[in-house]
Amino acid sequence: MASAFVRLDAQAVGNHDFVGRIEQAHLPTGQVSRVRAAPHRVLRRSEHVARRRGDLVFANLQLSGRGLVEMPQGRYETAPMDLCLVSTSEPYSITHTAPFELISIAIPQDALPATLDPGILRLSQSAAGRELANVLAGLGALALQLPAANDALNAQILSTLSLVTQVSAEETDGTALLEAIQAHIARCHMQPELSAAPLAASFGITERKIHALFEETGQTVGSRIEAARLATAQSLLETTDLQISAIAARAGFRDPSYFARVFRRKHGVSPGAWRAAQLS
Repeated sequence: MASAFVRLDAQAVGNHDFVGRIEQAHLPTGQVSRVRAAPHRVLRRSEHVARRRGDLVFANLQLSGRGLVEMPQGRYETAPMDLCLVSTSEPYSITHTAPFELISIAIPQDALPATLDPGILRLSQSAAGRELANVLAGLGALALQLPAANDALNAQILSTLSLVTQVSAEETDGTALLEAIQAHIARCHMQPELSAAPLAASFGITERKIHALFEETGQTVGSRIEAARLATAQSLLETTDLQISAIAARAGFRDPSYFARVFRRKHGVSPGAWRAAQLS
């Protein structure tokens, strides 16, 4: 199991023997695996994470059976046609209490479509989602059967994954969509260009929809992004000796002067004075 994926511990569940079959095909940016197995649990522990050589994301498409995924983002039950993304940079566990089948697509973190974050996408709950799950399952099966075509299939798989959040945006409730956007902001706020317009384009919705979602929280999308950048800057002020201008850039602020103004507005002092107070 570990040699097929990443370092994991595996445990049988109940009185079942730990048996299964894994088929794999390598892609230019990762690999596709089809797993058929008896009930078992796999655990990615903190010590495994500490010894990792690179960051991967596994996009696991449930084909049959039901799973339970536990990771820092939450605890999720997966049904057939649901897609769950887990990152090797964090601990997680995946439990199946009955025989199951899934397609697992391993992708380097830096090759993952920008709108995808660890968590669950319940493609099973909408007609468009189920169609997309079938497309993804078909592409995975083709990759296993036609390894010579995997360069072309790799591009198709990544393109299909990039559609997942757009389908979810159109057919899931506003709460789920808002949570997905907030998670994206938490991961990508260090990019200076991040704002309502690129967020809307990434999730396949209008800017008006983005603003309406955040209006219900009492916070604008701009203030949410700015708050995330300020939190990152505050952490860098505490934990590094970088110059203020470098910290502003790393946190996603284009202009150090603007960063200093918004920092003072929140904390009542300049970034430099705030840092000195923390060290005294």
